[in-house]
Amino acid sequence: METSSIGKAIDNRDRLSELPQNIIDIILSKLTTKTAIKNTSILSKPWRDAWITCPKLVLKRQEFCCHHSFVKFVERVLAIRATSSITAFELYWTNVPDVSCISTWLHYAMRHNVQEIVLHVHSRDMLELPTSFFRCPTLKHLDIDGSMRLEYPRAILNCFLKLPNSLNLINLRYLHLNFVKCTQELLEKLISSCALLESLRLGVVFENIEISALNLKTLYLDYIYGTVQISTPKLESLSCNLFMFGKILTEDLKFLEEADVWCGGTLQWSVDELTKFWSQLSNAKVLNLTGGAVESLSGIDLSYQTSPVFSNLKQLTIRAPLTTENINVIITLLRRSPNLEKLVLHNNQTTNRLVDFWGDHKAPWQLKDGRGVSYYKAPRQLEDGCGFPNLKDISISSFLGERTEYQLVKFFLEEANTLQMMTIYRKVSNYAATAKAICEKLLAMHIASPHAKVLITDDFPRGNWL
Repeated sequence: METSSIGKAIDNRDRLSELPQNIIDIILSKLTTKTAIKNTSILSKPWRDAWITCPKLVLKRQEFCCHHSFVKFVERVLAIRATSSITAFELYWTNVPDVSCISTWLHYAMRHNVQEIVLHVHSRDMLELPTSFFRCPTLKHLDIDGSMRLEYPRAILNCFLKLPNSLNLINLRYLHLNFVKCTQELLEKLISSCALLESLRLGVVFENIEISALNLKTLYLDYIYGTVQISTPKLESLSCNLFMFGKILTEDLKFLEEADVWCGGTLQWSVDELTKFWSQLSNAKVLNLTGGAVESLSGIDLSYQTSPVFSNLKQLTIRAPLTTENINVIITLLRRSPNLEKLVLHNNQTTNRLVDFWGDHKAPWQLKDGRGVSYYKAPRQLEDGCGFPNLKDISISSFLGERTEYQLVKFFLEEANTLQMMTIYRKVSNYAATAKAICEKLLAMHIASPHAKVLITDDFPRGNWL
């Protein structure tokens, strides 16, 4: 150790080279393989060779000028690190000209005891995964995406992958399939063969399928057009994106903690099916509703004694236009949620354009009663006289200052006796009311809770669900 001219000690040690190998592996695993090689080439020798033993490979075609240079790079990397184990193998490649090399790379990963495979590829040719791929005893995480998303417009090209008939992934815990060509029988066989499966994500489901998984805890269903029968007794989190004729039939979800429901298009559900579906979600502590999910609740009368009671619900997030119809549904839902503590309302203007087309008194998502007759409910006036004993936090975003919004705010201030904080995020728009105008309106309102604070701001907080 040297001493400076003023007598202070100077530490000349190479602290980067002294880092333990596991820390170096963690650092490099945050980078793509090409970036890791490039950035460590200027460092000391221990770092220059560190990528060879890094257990994670992240290969992205977009980092190369052409397909040929990308393939040569991958083959050279695999040849150099021939004896090193692989815990994670990630491949991102669109417009694949020749899919044969992908099977070779997957064989390499399986021979090196891979635990996680992420395969996001798009090709005009059908990619048939090797049979041994579905007999890999070390595989715990499998993510296959055969779609290609464009930046603008956000389109998805119909490219599919093909799965073999022989399946056996005994240690698989996470499975994500999006735009994977797979028959109903094969998909059900794949899911049922994974006895330890805890998380399942399916994207674009056109056929009717049955999901039976005894240990499944998380289920994400995206773009559902068929009927999905769920038999998952230990499910804790359910997220579903329903379109047109999409249906979800569930059994007892007594361990459900969180549910996220998005609906678009006309729901072809009977009242009995709808009531049963929401009853199965009534155990959730966190509930997120978007668009047509709110309108769908107007198809059942929540004021009936037989309607579901969300007695465990602590947090409710709703992303939908604050029309008269939706506000009535929200208020009625709150009355069926006696232990609700936090309410988040996002006035979704995108969905509002759909509602404006049909008019404020008729939602575009129509339901059918038991006789198959379409109907909708006329809006009701907000009813008071029944407070919300545990509601402490309310936030309303994209606030424009319209009459229905002020009515809703007034209702909450008068009814929520234990309210501690109401935050109004004013939408920055030429059509929105000014913060001063909103304050003047609120000052004239009665506030039931002595501890309530009201905050008006233009900035919607990052991290909240938009």
